[in-house]
Amino acid sequence: MPDGFNEALIALLPNLRRFALSLSRRSDMADDLVQITVERALSARNNFDPAQPLDMWLFRILRNAFIDMTRRAKTRGTEVAIADTPDAAVIDGARDAENRLMLHQTEAAMARLPAD
Repeated sequence: MPDGFNEALIALLPNLRRFALSLSRRSDMADDLVQITVERALSARNNFDPAQPLDMWLFRILRNAFIDMTRRAKTRGTEVAIADTPDAAVIDGARDAENRLMLHQTEAAMARLPAD
């Protein structure tokens, strides 16, 4: 384990972010890719060969994470934000049935009222 591994990793974060942006073209996805890269690098730091450049190792991890993310997105299909489709919000069946019953009871009670 290199002594300055963490410091070198932190120093390379801006480069990783730029590379992630160049791959994904989306800021949020680039942030996710950098986070995945750092997590994988820290968990596999014992596998890192100090004779090799750290940046090349991290770029390879990031590229593989991007490939994994792209493959997952293709199999997942089209995603739509719930805010863009309010009709797709979760419907509470019990509450809906209770509201409907209350509406019918209110209409029946109003029908029994005198016309005055």
